[in-house]
Amino acid sequence: MAIIRESSGDARADSETQYTIPVGNDFLGELSSTTDTDWVRAELVAGTIYDIILDGVESARLRLLDEEGNVVARGSNFGSYTKLKVFSPDVSGTYFISISTTDRDLPADYEITLEKNPITTVSYDVIGDYLSGSSGDTRGFDVEPGGTLTTNITALDEAGRQLARLALEAWTSVSGIEFEFVERDYADITFDDVREEGELAAYASRTVSRGHIVSAHINIPAELLDRYGTGLDDRSFYLYLHEIGHALGLNHPGPYDVSSPVSIDKIFLNDSWQATVMSYFHQDRDKFVDASFAYPVTPMIADIIAIQNIYGKPDDINTGDTIYGYGANVDGYLDDVFAR
Repeated sequence: MAIIRESSGDARADSETQYTIPVGNDFLGELSSTTDTDWVRAELVAGTIYDIILDGVESARLRLLDEEGNVVARGSNFGSYTKLKVFSPDVSGTYFISISTTDRDLPADYEITLEKNPITTVSYDVIGDYLSGSSGDTRGFDVEPGGTLTTNITALDEAGRQLARLALEAWTSVSGIEFEFVERDYADITFDDVREEGELAAYASRTVSRGHIVSAHINIPAELLDRYGTGLDDRSFYLYLHEIGHALGLNHPGPYDVSSPVSIDKIFLNDSWQATVMSYFHQDRDKFVDASFAYPVTPMIADIIAIQNIYGKPDDINTGDTIYGYGANVDGYLDDVFAR
């Protein structure tokens, strides 16, 4: 790896910039003011996936421009660290990495790294293994298909209770685990809808003892239902599916969560809602997934693999010639979904 330095004058913010960064190398530069923008040339190959990393400048703007100066991609900024990950150009040729900042604590030195990313599309089994803890973190309640977990939804309003019931039914349909609704203080899974201090977000937490989940708590603030809707094809129902997945022991399909830079931590090209409700990526977010946008209304293929990795495969779920979609003959809430 070589290091290219901004040693022959300030990098010009146009196609005549005197600096080029080869793939696999670093560029060291300096921003002298909030009006200073640097361009660094890069030769990229169509179909190759790249990471572009900018470090050292607060509130930085990292953009990738084509040969005509049009913006083709933007980086995500996290303080002094900015990254444009999982970018694959449609056309081979010359591109320009543009760096600027709104931070007034200048001048500031920065470092750009341009490297290939080995990320690939993987099978649903691989995603399912990751969701269920392929690294040895597999954890679930001590229950098998046909068993029962107690659930307390009394703290929810009526809309939340209905979404919780239907989302739990969705997980029963692929796990064989039944959910018994109780009103006592202690239950295996307890729901709440109170917004806590700080960011408005849904979450699930688990208490684990001797390798098993012994209790789980799910909080989906009522304000989110007001914002996202309460229909089966609204985002709120997806949130219930997602958080119940966590409560039952599933992970995200990558090393990210609500507090982490999601765009930095995608590790499978096909990480999306098309594969798993545990994903943070909708189906048409990037060109690596060929699907149109829709909120999931069931656990998806990788979720089914993952939940059955943990709890076993039920032998009495939708037996016989089950029809999904048009002309469906499934019972429960899915009959209403497919009838639309």
